[in-house]
Amino acid sequence: MVIVEKADGKLRICLDPKDLNRAIKREHFILPRQDEITAKLAGAKYFSKLDASSGFWNNKLDEESSNLCAFNAPFGRFKFLRLPFGSVPQSLWGCTKEEHDKRLKEVLERIRTANLKLRRDKCEIGISEVTYFGYRYTREGLKIDDNKVKAITEMKSPTTKKEFERFLGIVTYIAKFVPNFSSNTAVLRDLLKKDVPFQWNDNHDKTFKDLKTLITNSPVLRYFNNTKPVKLSVDASQNGLGAVL
Repeated sequence: MVIVEKADGKLRICLDPKDLNRAIKREHFILPRQDEITAKLAGAKYFSKLDASSGFWNNKLDEESSNLCAFNAPFGRFKFLRLPFGSVPQSLWGCTKEEHDKRLKEVLERIRTANLKLRRDKCEIGISEVTYFGYRYTREGLKIDDNKVKAITEMKSPTTKKEFERFLGIVTYIAKFVPNFSSNTAVLRDLLKKDVPFQWNDNHDKTFKDLKTLITNSPVLRYFNNTKPVKLSVDASQNGLGAVL
């Protein structure tokens, strides 16, 4: 059992359910990727974000399942009466206020039918932009979340391979905002090669700083518009692959 402090100062009890998860016969659903949803946002002007109140805890466990979710604490043994962990965020949009409000009503009706509860303090309704999973969805297009940009620009040069892998993982998530990302990170990615020792030099540091500058000045990506002619341009080199739609 691990106790983690949440952003609002409250505590969250976390378990390690790896063994339990291996035994669960779960249903599998094919969920749309974030890029697939983003591609449908052309013309979107109104956004809303809903957040379930302790989303998993809205699901009551039966006696057998509750016993499987038992854990030891300094004060004895306890068990969850409801499904442990997490929140369930969801966003929706509309090209007009009427379309947005219609979709919002449909979602809220489904939430009511499922007997779920929302956190009023975390819900945002009918706004001109919304932040979701590190991105800002705006009327103009897709942007990087300002908090993510700030976190990247404030990162110090890595002193270990683990710190470097963490940095590269973060910037790869927003690679589509960085022109020529593969070529601009080729020098850094050489450090990931097998049997290559981690030795950070001036060349790496310059590339590291240049990459942060590119992220700071990242462009706004327009949403895909399927009503216009489509042209796909592709390219490849020894350092990477690239494509522009």
